[in-house]
Amino acid sequence: MKRLTSAITGAARPLDSRKSGDRNYLQYRDDIITVSPNGAGSVVLVDQYRNGYTRHHSTVSQWGRPNTPPNDQYRSQSGK
Repeated sequence: MKRLTSAITGAARPLDSRKSGDRNYLQYRDDIITVSPNGAGSVVLVDQYRNGYTRHHSTVSQWGRPNTPPNDQYRSQSGK
């Protein structure tokens, strides 16, 4: 799992990351990625920021509310 998380962060540097128990949480401008163990492999969840924040609030709440992701301007409704 550590290699998978390293591969993801190597391909796209996250704004922030957090480890809680056996899960790794990666914060990106528009997404939250969660990597967790599953048997001999891993499960990767890619959530839009708002959904990931809701799903993993107890761990990622310090990253800021979904309507204001920290460290970057939030994309407008038109995507521009």
